[in-house]
Amino acid sequence: MWVLGSVRIFVTDKSDLDNQIIARLQPLSGGTVHQVFGYENEITTIKFYVVGNTDVATLKGYRTTGSTYTLSGWGTNYGNFYIKSLAFDSTRSICQTLRPDLADDAPVFLATGELYA
Repeated sequence: MWVLGSVRIFVTDKSDLDNQIIARLQPLSGGTVHQVFGYENEITTIKFYVVGNTDVATLKGYRTTGSTYTLSGWGTNYGNFYIKSLAFDSTRSICQTLRPDLADDAPVFLATGELYA
């Protein structure tokens, strides 16, 4: 089981992106000069299922607080993240079985989130 903040999520994919900030300059005399300006903190992207309108509303609220939220799953704490963006797509489900504590006809959403460390 995975948890983002206090919301149970079902992660299907997690990826990390590391960037270095490099400007490519082309002086008139020819050749390329690379100027390094540092690096960006890791950007984590997760794809996950979330069940129920209440959990979706809670996750949407996380985007507006300016606070960090803990991402943990299967006994591992992945760290505290700012929620950069969240996108939700409703799925067609007749009977959800991911969350037995919720109604069988609770809506299921496939979500994508971009998290900043």
